[in-house]
Amino acid sequence: MSRAETQESIQRQIRAEKAGALRHAFERLEAALAALAAHDARGGGAGEPRRLLLEEAGERLWFIVIQREAMGLRRHDVLYDVLRIPGEVRLAMGPRGRR
Repeated sequence: MSRAETQESIQRQIRAEKAGALRHAFERLEAALAALAAHDARGGGAGEPRRLLLEEAGERLWFIVIQREAMGLRRHDVLYDVLRIPGEVRLAMGPRGRR
């Protein structure tokens, strides 16, 4: 295998790892959004449990935005629309408060 082929192989592996990490982050965001929606559908109301679910979803969204930007993807409005990210989750985007 030539040096160029070796480098291309390594680049393919790196791209695959990036894609896998992003896919995993999307799965975790979708789970967090589903948990928040389920809480609301049960009539869980406001309070500590909902705040924690909202913080989780906001942090998961933040992780995806960071990963996308590291990959050169800077426009997130389509992402928000396709995933139907609620405005309150977008406002909560960022690291969760630690206790």
